[in-house]
Amino acid sequence: MRIEELLIHQADGPALAAAVYHPDTAAHRGAVVVAHGMLSFKESPKLVELCRACSAAGVLALRFDFRGRGSSGGDPEVLTISNEMADLSSVHSWLVSRGHGPIAWIGSSLGGTVALMLAPELRPGAIVSIGSPAHPPLEPRDAWSGRTSQDSGSKQPGESPGPPAATAPPPTETRIEIVPSVFILSRFFTDAATHDPVAAAASVTCPWLVAHGAQDEIVPVADARELAAACPSAELAVHPYADHRFSSLTHRAELVARVVSWTLRVLRDAAERSADPQP
Repeated sequence: MRIEELLIHQADGPALAAAVYHPDTAAHRGAVVVAHGMLSFKESPKLVELCRACSAAGVLALRFDFRGRGSSGGDPEVLTISNEMADLSSVHSWLVSRGHGPIAWIGSSLGGTVALMLAPELRPGAIVSIGSPAHPPLEPRDAWSGRTSQDSGSKQPGESPGPPAATAPPPTETRIEIVPSVFILSRFFTDAATHDPVAAAASVTCPWLVAHGAQDEIVPVADARELAAACPSAELAVHPYADHRFSSLTHRAELVARVVSWTLRVLRDAAERSADPQP
């Protein structure tokens, strides 16, 4: 496979860093987009393994950094679901403009919630959510430090040096430390209150695999059950021993195999339907 590193430019947002996996043999029509979680980035081992497995099976795969994360442009503290929906829409449009379709979205944690929120509008070929919350936090959680600060600059996991200093928030906003030395602005919670993932789930019409670990210590498995119950096209897949990150190599391998097999089957079915002559 060939891996192409590039930037996807947006009309109304910062450039997004992406890695595109070109298969040696295009055995399947369509493409797969993989979206990371809240404080993660595209170099997450789980995302890398998903892209490698998709490409090895003969389908183009793309992983990218949301704005402010990893190598993408933007302020890392200005994190909102709305902004990430705009980013995923841009990546999807970029693939469509290059003739790729149908397109499946695989979202990890908050990335999966972003995907399901956007699916009723853009109607991808399929979506997969992995450990995704049905109820994003509307205020800082007790497990977070809860401290606020006017100091600038936050560091992303796995990155050195850290991103450029963030601009000072407006007077009505605070900077909230959610893990040591990592801050987001309080607008995240204001924006989250305008989104209802469970209501959006009821409007998802494409095939949807809702994957979750029963031992998830961050997002309750009840969230997966609630999302799947709200959507007639959803298929629930709960791993009885996996945690939120599927951190066990065995559990992660099982997840990747299940997700890739399901996604390629759904893309194949979608491509065959689109190729059938209309009556």
